[in-house]
Amino acid sequence: MPLPYVVLWPLVAATLCLVLPPGNAAAGLTLAAALASLTTVGLLTRQVLAHGSQATPGLWLYADALSMVILLLVALVVTTAAAYSWGYVRRDFAAGEIGRGRLKRYYVLFNLFAASMVAVPLVNNLGLLWMVVGATTLTSAFLVWFYRRPEALEAAWKYLLLTSVGSLLALCGTVLTYCAAVPVFGTTFALEWTALRGAGGLLQPEALKLGFLLVVIGYGTKAGLAPMHTWLPDAHSQAPSPVCALLSGAELNCALYAVMRFYVLAAGGLGRELPGTLLMGFGLFSVLLAALFLLTQRDLKRLLAYSSVEHMGLVAAGAGFGGPIGYYGALFQMLNHALAKSLLFYAAGNVLHRYRTTRLTGAHGLLRVMPLTGVLALAGALAITGVPPFSTFWSKFFIAAAGLEGGHRLLTALLLLCLVAVFAGFLQAVGRLCFGPAPDPVPAGEQGPAMTVPILASILVLLAVGFYLPPWLDALLRGAAAVLAGP
Repeated sequence: MPLPYVVLWPLVAATLCLVLPPGNAAAGLTLAAALASLTTVGLLTRQVLAHGSQATPGLWLYADALSMVILLLVALVVTTAAAYSWGYVRRDFAAGEIGRGRLKRYYVLFNLFAASMVAVPLVNNLGLLWMVVGATTLTSAFLVWFYRRPEALEAAWKYLLLTSVGSLLALCGTVLTYCAAVPVFGTTFALEWTALRGAGGLLQPEALKLGFLLVVIGYGTKAGLAPMHTWLPDAHSQAPSPVCALLSGAELNCALYAVMRFYVLAAGGLGRELPGTLLMGFGLFSVLLAALFLLTQRDLKRLLAYSSVEHMGLVAAGAGFGGPIGYYGALFQMLNHALAKSLLFYAAGNVLHRYRTTRLTGAHGLLRVMPLTGVLALAGALAITGVPPFSTFWSKFFIAAAGLEGGHRLLTALLLLCLVAVFAGFLQAVGRLCFGPAPDPVPAGEQGPAMTVPILASILVLLAVGFYLPPWLDALLRGAAAVLAGP
């Protein structure tokens, strides 16, 4: 299966949504394109597992097991978000909150955002990687501003400003990596991943060291690592809920994927101690800071945003701990977080449409108002906090085991203590949402299949994988961990 097809489907859908009248046709095209991309990713995964990697002539596009883990989670979240958007945006249109022009723009931008994200793990050139990560910012910023409220404009501007500064730092880090590689590979292949992956020891170490630091800060801003995370709660509180699912479940992982590619180069040229310590530091600080905010948060969507900061920190810490278990756990956590966080944002969208607020002081009694959504929200809260038998328990277990195996006992203890605090804060907030009497003006009733089936499908996958990990997925995660371990 040719690699360009993965990017082609959402681009075709964006073009058709631009020329066709808005409505069910645009929603159907978007969902069809997402399903086509997911099917293509499935076929491509089988080829990568059989042959180790796939590439286009000239190596502009390249996919290995690490690429496929990110591509798989992006395709899954885009598919569920496309399905959920069908009901969510239609209700906004019916309520008069958006017009036909904005309805059309939503689906055009949605597909362009999807296309930019699936391109991230496929590009072979680190310079092109910087460009497509930047493209995800440009396409998603207009979706953050979708409702045109002053708060949404402020959130979109803050998002653009901070991630643009991060992008500039990531560019400087990329240029320094290029400078470190030019004496070895010349100007033609100095940024090609397929050339650089096995040559870390030949790269100029001082330029590589500074380059990796700038890359971690730059792409870490986009990934929501603390203290560069401050755009994330505002953007998530203002964007439409399916866009929040894409931002948190897919886009953050794309940015962290870029950090992982540079980590392999830095570990090969500098040894694993320095880059691993850097990732551990940012990761543990992110988990600690998020835990403090989660204990006091009173807005559901901002709560989920800080939870994303925690999970990105957990992934970074797992990669920093290193070893086969740490890499495996970090990658598994990325996949689990994508599913769990997206379903919780869908549940938050149902809450917003029924209660007209996501403030926990005004939204309570969810089990009385929308029993199915309430049960799924509770299950999602248990999943995101790593309660067995959900698959998130195993990914967090692997990360903690890697910390202990690597001799980081104190840091692992601190990490586990933070996770206990996260559990307490999360369950307190979601319990306040689900239990108690419902506000009087709020009518009872579910939001319809389009806004509940994506939530149900995601929670069932997390539950099923918690009991049984398919051999092909285990092989894919092991292959991706081997890429992070280096040659």
